[in-house]
Amino acid sequence: MYFRVPFEQAVESTIEPRPKNEGTEVPTLGMRRKEQLTIKQKKLVEALAVAKNQTEAGQMAGYATKLATSNALNRIRVNAPEVLEQLGFSLEVVIDKYLRPGLEAKQTKFFAHQGKVVGTRNVINWNARHRYLDMCFKITGAYQHAAKRSTGRLRSIYAQPGAY
Repeated sequence: MYFRVPFEQAVESTIEPRPKNEGTEVPTLGMRRKEQLTIKQKKLVEALAVAKNQTEAGQMAGYATKLATSNALNRIRVNAPEVLEQLGFSLEVVIDKYLRPGLEAKQTKFFAHQGKVVGTRNVINWNARHRYLDMCFKITGAYQHAAKRSTGRLRSIYAQPGAY
């Protein structure tokens, strides 16, 4: 059974001011506070280290779809800089201690004759340097800045096998 009540009377009777708790923070609607990783997110991070790709890591961690995995990774990325900073891995430290040695990588080439090593030579490891430089660009966001600077003339090239 419904009763008709004027709007002002209905609003006044149903809305009561809530007492504010001193020292506690209540997140507002639509705002998400930074929280620690869930068990499933921790499994995803561990799976990323051993999986071939992001989708496989998501399946290993228990995520049903690619979208669910992607959303979980985006939530993890929000907290990542803060967590790394707490562990002592600031951007400067990571670049100086871990990326710089990779940018100066060398490898030893061995020369053999009849199964015996007759000489060695240290040469620049271009493959390793390329990977470390690529990682450095990804960390600093240089690829995104380059994409914004592009003129937009050439977006993509489509090749058809056997067309030539």
